[in-house]
Amino acid sequence: MVRAVKERLAEDLQARLTLPTLAAEHGVTPFVLLRAFLREAGISPHAYQQQQRVRRAITLLQSGRAVVEVAAQTGFSDQSHFTRVFRQQTSLTPKAYQSAFVSK
Repeated sequence: MVRAVKERLAEDLQARLTLPTLAAEHGVTPFVLLRAFLREAGISPHAYQQQQRVRRAITLLQSGRAVVEVAAQTGFSDQSHFTRVFRQQTSLTPKAYQSAFVSK
């Protein structure tokens, strides 16, 4: 079940998948899904989806895309939210990452 949820979260980064929605898709309660996910993955489904979004964002930033475009393509509600999550996970803002790691 956890592997299927991980695949679902990773395949559509723009989807607003809630814990109750994911649990219903697998015929379990949200609590059961959360407990299983935490046990197997060590993080919540939401945190896992955020990680996947940032990983995809890194790829897009490396291709030279604009930060606002990357934020939209990876499912963040706005550029500010994207920047906050990206910085939490990488210690850099998206623009700083691009400047440091993408050759011009």
